[in-house]
Amino acid sequence: MILSAVERSDFPTTINLVRRRYLVDIPDGAEKLIRKTKRLRNAALRAGMRICQVTTEHDLERVFNALITLNRKRWISRGYKAIFDAHVFREFHRNIARKLLSTGSLSMLYLEQGSEVIGVNYGIRSNNTVIFYQSGFDEDKKPNVSPGKLLHSAQAQKAREQSLSHYDFMSSSLDETYKQSLASSSEPVYEVEIHAHKLTWVLAKFKVFARKIKRRLVF
Repeated sequence: MILSAVERSDFPTTINLVRRRYLVDIPDGAEKLIRKTKRLRNAALRAGMRICQVTTEHDLERVFNALITLNRKRWISRGYKAIFDAHVFREFHRNIARKLLSTGSLSMLYLEQGSEVIGVNYGIRSNNTVIFYQSGFDEDKKPNVSPGKLLHSAQAQKAREQSLSHYDFMSSSLDETYKQSLASSSEPVYEVEIHAHKLTWVLAKFKVFARKIKRRLVF
């Protein structure tokens, strides 16, 4: 509706498809994902692993710290900055997670082997949807046991048990394949710019064209 209104406006506009939002539809998409990860669940059980949910503040402190450690290890090993290294960001989410837990809106699942947390999925329940936000997991457990896929599947199963409508991966880049392989549907995400002057509109169009050329040259 908003996109149609923008297209009908008299102002010069640029509309670009920039990302896609991936979803697991409940119940059909969840059932499909649960079947797809059956082998991984069996392997996890044989290895003495179990999937748990954060239900107390004590659980939250332990699992949130594990999320920070696992997330950091994964991204630093790939040459990227770890998002939780920023103190303000980290403590903001620690406090938000506490509040979400107190209101029943936190959906934080974790994979445990013995007393060791080897995977965490940080989700938020909003209306009829569980929204995936962040994760951290021990990549040394792949491919026999994929903590990331197991926890996504568990979130979808939990959403199905609660008669929700979706497990939402939020938006990802257009070349995303991991979430696409787990999702059952997707929606386009557009970037819209409305310009007061035609000159700025022309410059914006040129920038989009330049980015496409640069991407082709790099890849």
